[in-house]
Amino acid sequence: MASKVQAGVESLAGGLIECFAISCIFYGITIAQANVYFRTCGRDPQWMKWMATTVIFLETVHTAVLLRKLYFYSVLAIKNPLNLTHVDWTIPAVLILQNVIEIIVNSFYIHRMWLYSKSIMLTIGMFFILLSRDATFLFTAIKSATFTTFGDFDKPGIKGPLIVTHSLAIGLDALLAASMVYHLYRDRTRFRSTRGVISWMMTYYVNTGVVLAALTLAILVAYLAAPKSLLYAGFIDIYGKAMANSLFGALNSRQVIRNKISPVTIISTNAYAESNNGSTGYGINMNAVQVEVEVSTETTKVMDPL
Repeated sequence: MASKVQAGVESLAGGLIECFAISCIFYGITIAQANVYFRTCGRDPQWMKWMATTVIFLETVHTAVLLRKLYFYSVLAIKNPLNLTHVDWTIPAVLILQNVIEIIVNSFYIHRMWLYSKSIMLTIGMFFILLSRDATFLFTAIKSATFTTFGDFDKPGIKGPLIVTHSLAIGLDALLAASMVYHLYRDRTRFRSTRGVISWMMTYYVNTGVVLAALTLAILVAYLAAPKSLLYAGFIDIYGKAMANSLFGALNSRQVIRNKISPVTIISTNAYAESNNGSTGYGINMNAVQVEVEVSTETTKVMDPL
C-alpha cells in the first residue's frame, strides 16, 4: 500500500518538484542579478530602485509560498494522498503574487518601449493586452480560491479564461521583444562600437522574449494536455521567476552599455590650425578640416533612454 501511495505522489507531484527545483535556480540567479543592480544603481531614479526592491521582496515571498506548496503536495501527500487532488491555499496565493510581479515587470517594459518608439498607439495597444491578460489571470487566481480539486480547473467557466490568459501572455511577450528589436535596429548608428552594443542588446531581447513565450506556451500545452495534473502549475512557477530575472537582466544591461561606451569629448581643430597658419607641417591644410566626434553619452541615451 505504501509503495502505491509513493508511486501516486511521484506520478502526480514529480513534475511539480522538478519545476520547483528549476524555479529555485532562477530565484538564485535573480538574487545575484539584484545584488549587482543595487551595487551599481546610484545614477538610477528613485522610482526604479523602489521597483527593483518591490520585485525582489515579492519574489522572496513567492518562493516561501512555493516551499509551503511543495511541502503540502509532496511530504503531506505521502500521509494523505488526497492532497494531490486538493487545491491548497498556496495555489491562489502563488497566482496572485505572480500576477502583481508580472504587472510591474511588463509595465516597466512597456514604459521603456514608449521611450524608444514614442508611439501612442503601440503603447496603448500593449497596455490593453497587459490589462486584459492580468484581469483574466486575476479572475482565475481568485476563482481558484473557491476550488476544492484540480478537476475544477477543467470546467468550462474557468477553462476559457485560462486559455485567453496564456494566449495573451504569449502575444505580449512576443510583441515586446519584436518591438524592442525593431526600434533598436532602426536607431542603430554607423559606428562599429555602438553597432556591436546594439547587436548584443537585440540578441538579449530576442532570447528573453523567446524564453518567456516558450514558457507560456509550455503552460498552455500542459494545461490542455493534463488540466488535472500539477505540471502546468509548476511551469507557472518557473515563468514567474523567469519574468523577475528578465527585469534585473534588463536593468543590469544598462550598466553594460555604459561600460562598453566610454565618454568622448568633442574635439575642435580650428584653434590648432589657426596657431599654425593653417598648416600642420605635413602639407595638410587644417583650415578646411572640421573634425566632429559623436558624443557617446548621446548614443547611450538612444539605446538606454531611461
